Amino acid sequence: MSNKKILLVEGEVDRCFIHSLLKAYNLRLGIEVEPKGGVDNLRRSLLNRSDYIEEIRDGNISRFGIVADADAPAQDGAGFDNRWLQLIQDLTPILSHLGITIPTTKTVKLGEVFANTDDSLKIGLWLMPNHEQDGCLEDFVLASAKWDSPLSSSNPNNQHTLKQYADDCWQALDQRKLKLFADYYHSKASAYTWLAWQTKPTQFLSGVIDAGLLDMQHPYVLAFKDWIERCFK
Repeated sequence: MSNKKILLVEGEVDRCFIHSLLKAYNLRLGIEVEPKGGVDNLRRSLLNRSDYIEEIRDGNISRFGIVADADAPAQDGAGFDNRWLQLIQDLTPILSHLGITIPTTKTVKLGEVFANTDDSLKIGLWLMPNHEQDGCLEDFVLASAKWDSPLSSSNPNNQHTLKQYADDCWQALDQRKLKLFADYYHSKASAYTWLAWQTKPTQFLSGVIDAGLLDMQHPYVLAFKDWIERCFK
């Protein structure tokens, strides 16, 4: 019996971010984070559920979680309510097969954790940014960044000033009819432009944690940490 702990995420950016978050909190939970190449592929892996059911039933998986973006309603009917319902429906056959009751209402802000009677098996669901609102991991980061952090010891400006200039730039693109992305990608454009202008430019959101720019006591961050601990301990 291998007693694996599996966390499915959308992509490599999510995997790296969660690894950095676990490291920052010194949470050594033995979680295997598996990127699936987007939410559609993640959902397909749930629909092709025979492998997961077999491993869970045989005791090879004791903890199983999903982290996905809620996204926006304009994105092919996504948004928190729709994404929650989609993934609950995808999980229902797995949970029903294992004798776990599915609630009909959302555990707002807390994240879902479904367990059997003795807690030997737990299955969890968290939707970014805060298991309540529309959005994505980038919104989680933008909401919980340390915006008052100085750019450097010799620079009087702070991270908020830099991010505001990034926002001004993409808004200027729109005014000059050069903006190619849809409005619901604003947070992604803002986050990655801001990250590209750091001392060590990066396109990975884990760079915010590595640079000490994520407020580890922010309610979003603490709620997500609490969900991870409830699901995977």
